[in-house]
Amino acid sequence: MIEYDQEPRNQKKRKKETTNTTWLVIGIVAGILLLVGVIVVIVVLVRRPGDDLLAQGNAPPGQQPGAQAQPAPRDGGRFQPIAAPQGVVQNVRAAAMRPERQNELRNIGQFFTIYFNDFNRNPKTEEEFAKYIERDAPKIAEAIREKHYVLNMKAKIGGPGVIAYEQLPDGGRHLAVRTDGSVDLIPPDELQTLLMQ
Repeated sequence: MIEYDQEPRNQKKRKKETTNTTWLVIGIVAGILLLVGVIVVIVVLVRRPGDDLLAQGNAPPGQQPGAQAQPAPRDGGRFQPIAAPQGVVQNVRAAAMRPERQNELRNIGQFFTIYFNDFNRNPKTEEEFAKYIERDAPKIAEAIREKHYVLNMKAKIGGPGVIAYEQLPDGGRHLAVRTDGSVDLIPPDELQTLLMQ
């Protein structure tokens, strides 16, 4: 009778080991697939819109194929329209990053207002403003230095106007922070008008 009781236990033990091994293999495969998916998403998000043209040899006029794209020259802080990213992938990427950019612009507006309250004047240059916020917001300061955001040094706090806007349009409109602290997508012609105020 003792032998009879031990045989089913051994079979159950073997069956349990087989089930555990199966789940372990399934877990490893799922982990690998998840890792590959994350890598693909990172690669898609890190690519810049102009990389495709440069890789194919279709560089903008005056630029060698394979060369790094240079930011457009700025005319004394005046608004210069730039072509919107083309294609579904770029539009989806822009939409996915919009909440983060809105938050950054809202923070720029708050820092700009604090700067104005501290010194009773607007910053004279973008670099001066970037140095002012660098300790509290190093990523935003870097984005300003890299010209992702353009500051309007003539913005009048409390009046109509725009404090800062994104260099590249999002769906044909620029994400901008107004002097009242709101963040909106603004068409280029309205942005031009607001920058003049």
